[in-house]
Amino acid sequence: MPVAERRGLPAEITQESRRRGGRFARDAGQALGITRDIGDRQNEGAVLGNLANCRYSLGEYRQAIALHTQALGITRDIGDRHGEANGGTFGGVACGQHDDKPADQPCSPPRRGW
Repeated sequence: MPVAERRGLPAEITQESRRRGGRFARDAGQALGITRDIGDRQNEGAVLGNLANCRYSLGEYRQAIALHTQALGITRDIGDRHGEANGGTFGGVACGQHDDKPADQPCSPPRRGW
């Protein structure tokens, strides 16, 4: 269930949120292509993280987790500790909303030692 619906917001706000989220996802997809074309790994990770947050707000938790996992991998590869912390935090939030995960099973990607 999308965040707006979980918070009990009126239907017109929920519908507008979905419309804007879809537009953002389309635009972020274009930005992702550009960052990949020019080899800008740091912004690629940032775009993936933002897109994951968008998917989370739309209630698309599986996609949010997958995108956060990709972003986290990039931030680790380039040594971006701040980005890694953000990706792990927001990815964990998305995992907490994942309906198909058994309650006693963790959902986070494997950690790598510092």
